[in-house]
Amino acid sequence: MAEKCNPKYKNLQLISSFSEQRYATVQLMEQICMNDEYLKQYCDDLDYLSPPAVRKRFNITENIDENKSYGFQLNSNKTVTFNNKDKTVIDIDFFDESLLDMSVSDCEIQSSENNEGEPVKYVRLPYVVTSSTTDTDSTKNLPETGGKVSSYWYVGYDKSKTYTLYPEWMRNWKDFKIPSVVRAQTFKCNKTGVLEAVSLDIATDSKYSSWGSPIYVQIWPTKVRKNVQVSKWNHKLKIGEPVYITAPAGTTAQKYRKIASGKNKGKWKKDNVNGTHIRQTEDLIKPKSKLSNGSSMTYHALAEASFDPKFSTPGFHTFTFDNPCNVVKDKYYAIVVFSPLSHWGQAPRIGGWTRRSSHDYPDGNAFISENNGRTFMKYGKKDPDTKLKYKMGKYEPQDFAFQCQITSYTKGYQPLVTKNADGEDVTAYNYLYLKPIFTNPINSIEINATDTGTTTVDHNAGRYLEYQYSLTGNRLNDDEWVTLPKANRSAISGKPTMIFVRAKMWQTSTNNTQTPSIEYMRVILETDVAKEMYVRTQTYYPKTTPMLGANIWGRIHAPFECETDEVKCGAEIIQEKIIKEHFEIITVDDLEDYTYMDEIDEDKIKGLNSDELCQYLVDNQNIIKALKKNNIYVKPYIYEAEEDDGDDTIEYLSFKDTDSTGAFKLGGFQFTNSPSYPIISCKTLPTGGVDQAYGEWFDYKVDYDKDTLTFTEHNLLNMPVGGLEVEYNKLFIDNLQPSELPLVLDYFKEEFLISDQEIEDKYVTIRVDATDPIRHVFVNKDTDNEIELIEDEDFTVDYINNRVHFLVINKDDDKAKIKLNDTVTIVYTPNLDDTGISIGYYAKRPDSALKRQCKIYPNYIEYKV
Repeated sequence: MAEKCNPKYKNLQLISSFSEQRYATVQLMEQICMNDEYLKQYCDDLDYLSPPAVRKRFNITENIDENKSYGFQLNSNKTVTFNNKDKTVIDIDFFDESLLDMSVSDCEIQSSENNEGEPVKYVRLPYVVTSSTTDTDSTKNLPETGGKVSSYWYVGYDKSKTYTLYPEWMRNWKDFKIPSVVRAQTFKCNKTGVLEAVSLDIATDSKYSSWGSPIYVQIWPTKVRKNVQVSKWNHKLKIGEPVYITAPAGTTAQKYRKIASGKNKGKWKKDNVNGTHIRQTEDLIKPKSKLSNGSSMTYHALAEASFDPKFSTPGFHTFTFDNPCNVVKDKYYAIVVFSPLSHWGQAPRIGGWTRRSSHDYPDGNAFISENNGRTFMKYGKKDPDTKLKYKMGKYEPQDFAFQCQITSYTKGYQPLVTKNADGEDVTAYNYLYLKPIFTNPINSIEINATDTGTTTVDHNAGRYLEYQYSLTGNRLNDDEWVTLPKANRSAISGKPTMIFVRAKMWQTSTNNTQTPSIEYMRVILETDVAKEMYVRTQTYYPKTTPMLGANIWGRIHAPFECETDEVKCGAEIIQEKIIKEHFEIITVDDLEDYTYMDEIDEDKIKGLNSDELCQYLVDNQNIIKALKKNNIYVKPYIYEAEEDDGDDTIEYLSFKDTDSTGAFKLGGFQFTNSPSYPIISCKTLPTGGVDQAYGEWFDYKVDYDKDTLTFTEHNLLNMPVGGLEVEYNKLFIDNLQPSELPLVLDYFKEEFLISDQEIEDKYVTIRVDATDPIRHVFVNKDTDNEIELIEDEDFTVDYINNRVHFLVINKDDDKAKIKLNDTVTIVYTPNLDDTGISIGYYAKRPDSALKRQCKIYPNYIEYKV
């Protein structure tokens, strides 16, 4: 067997025999072999020393965000395809509000306990409050004045378990299979009212800006047992001792304890040893609940709030509940704190006192769960980490610091008839809107519910309730809504793929003491097979710890297959960061405030009235374009008719647009970035007024291809002057095809053929945001005429609009570095700094291909460490 060559590199030009004679000598062949071995070993070292890429594989059927997807079905072979089923069933229990559009609803969701002590959520009419009293002193456990808590305990992934992430855990953070440490504090409520907020002492020892999960805080009902044998820590003896209680009824008031074993087990025995008198009850967590439809569920809390360190700073933080719960004096409840997917090394911590401290809250205790809230034990255990500091949770907690905000109201329910500002009677119904339902082509609809307010008895009590559906979603036109009695089916013509559902509620009870309510709804749709589908995965957040933590995104693979060319599909990558875009809404009379712009001539608009200002804008469209470029939009202006029976004339100004035929259509707000479906929130910020929220499809529509948001004409004409704020997840890249996958996320190379359009524009637009600086720009790469351009000398980059501007580009100038028909290659690193991303798929098939499928396969995401 031949021996390997020595790995010794030498430039072949330095071999004299080769340089002078140009012949293949033995010396040359040996040196080529040594060079080859040297390069091979060097490449092996690079492969060994290079940071590894970590790949996370996802079963697509287990990782879908169903609240943001439609028209799909899950298959046993781990693929997702068009939905070919003929029925869609949607259940709403109000513990999950993702199917409700509360931005346009004016009902309220209330939490309370039923007769079995289980949490129940229901929709009711809003309160009309005449007076209120807020109490923050009666129910709390805070440090003494000038004092502080003794320690902090983490909530998050169990530190004794290997950190692993599964798609189903990302989809449902309440999954009992997550080995997550949950903390809880029981407390006795000292006031009857509405628990609106809870304050906790939050800390973190992490240098990172994000956790794997936000902190979730819930309020649970508890189960009470009396006379439970418990122990209390003896600081002097360093042992746990029985808790002494007052003597049983009929005996002298001395300290007694219950005999735990032997023939006298269960009897009371007088004990002269000094002890501490505390309560005779012990509070235990009861996490299970049942829905009104009989299905068993867990984690149904009375109230829930969350906290994300990206948007606030840890400290003594107040968690305000979106839907507060009713609490009753002298009843026991529990504050339960989660952060299931946070790695313990960078997880949030909850402040409190150890069992070795002198601080003791007499009306509750600390609890711990190591299975994400399925079972709890009192206090917990000493941390086995011997190097852990006392203040970082080395010993088991006795109590956590907290403060409850409980408000008592003097109130009634919203009446049907109210007075307006002019003192006139106005009839005002209240509505609960579901989010628009996207599904297969619809043939019929049926609505079932558990409620109060639709029977004869309820009508006698003054409680009324109706269920309605619409194909347009126009909230302002009742004629476009059809009332549907419960359990009745209504046929629908036209086979729409979107339907709107709402509940109409009102009451006429004496003194406004009654309200209709809904505890559970079910919408049943009979459908044809789906013509389009949108599938969006859960956002994936890789681990960001110093060891094997994510540093940069690597590759993403989202394979799919269309059975015929008639079926179209594209994949997209959605960023986790929430973008807020702000627009300014003005009237023609505000134009004088913007005379600093070059396009507006101050002298020409001075002294003009409103009609004349409007005409000035119509005659100078460049002003409207300049304003829109700065996100300033002028509201439509109405020319009032001179005669009473005449028609008003509307000039739409910033919102005038045309369709492909040149006919007028209503224009919208132009986004700077590309939003992903659906829009998170849209609201106006009136100057000196109250914020007003709008609902997608109800009040506005978004063209996700053109990145525009268009309001209905009624909302546009009545929109207040001030600001408009829109929140959404940014689309990183869209319409990815199989030939582009797997997509390398940290290295993009794009080629552009220079045409007359690029010569005129003097720029090209790259596909995604780039990291400054651009890596390389080549002209005619891999040819004899290849040249490399230098940034800021030969080209500049507009990193906001993703444009590469060339300083010298010409059709026929010999001195120009870029000419007509040249090929420009741009190499850059995408600016994808999000800590989480998700994948979306949009597919469509025509009537002629309804038997053909688009198959979406399991995907993966890689990151480098």
